[in-house]
Amino acid sequence: MHIEERGRGRRKKFYLARSYRQGARVRKDRVYLGTGLGKEELALRREVARKQLEGRERMAGQWEIAFGRVEARARKARLGKEEWERFVEDFTYNSNAVEGSIITRREVASILGSNQWPFKPKEDIAETYGVARAAQMLLEEKEHLSLPLILKVHGMVFRNSKTFAGKLRRVDVVVRDRKGEIVHRGAPKGDVKRLLLGLVEWYNSNRERRHPLVLAAVVHCQFENIHPFHDGTGRVERLLMNNILLKHGYPPVVVPYARRHAYYSALHAYEQRQGVAPMVRFLEKEMARRK
Repeated sequence: MHIEERGRGRRKKFYLARSYRQGARVRKDRVYLGTGLGKEELALRREVARKQLEGRERMAGQWEIAFGRVEARARKARLGKEEWERFVEDFTYNSNAVEGSIITRREVASILGSNQWPFKPKEDIAETYGVARAAQMLLEEKEHLSLPLILKVHGMVFRNSKTFAGKLRRVDVVVRDRKGEIVHRGAPKGDVKRLLLGLVEWYNSNRERRHPLVLAAVVHCQFENIHPFHDGTGRVERLLMNNILLKHGYPPVVVPYARRHAYYSALHAYEQRQGVAPMVRFLEKEMARRK
């Protein structure tokens, strides 16, 4: 990283810049520091900008190193009507449970099947309907992946439980463990939209070239790294992952609450630049369990 200066005297503008290689191309990323800065103020702003550029570097181009030798063995298969309804119930229960919902599997069936509400938080009940409604919508949706689709899915899941439903976050986010230690840091808030558009572009460029399970795993993991929503990122990324599988004629996958730790390990492996293979293997196993 280095300081770039433009102009002269009091009107001189300062930038912190870095060059990096993406595939065969060399790109440059900059953060504007200010105009007419003294040495002390320049040093302070440089440190803030350095962290911002490091955050961008961690996110941008992650998929370029994701593959290695990944073998996806899943095969095409379509669900019948009863199988699909059972999937929607299983997916709704497990996807919400992974995120802390206390609605039980049996209660999910009662809510969706006969509108019988348990004495549980209204937010959890609303999100039970929301996840099921979004899953059904994706079965009929023609689009694979786009920013409007991403926002539509989030809005559909959380429209009756969160004021920011369907909106990208405007704050920086971190995920902490039970000890309060940071285990995941989302992309800088100012980079979220740009990174999502980059992910969509990557998917559209590779959707006919790579195995659908690999495509779904990369989109899932990179979406988690970007973490585009203040809350609800996990449920949206699991819905989008299944939308990709469905569009390619593959069966959808449930991430079971009982095996959430293996799921977290696969996500963590990708974030630590160990590639997408752990997530592909996890999804293969879960897809096989439902046969």
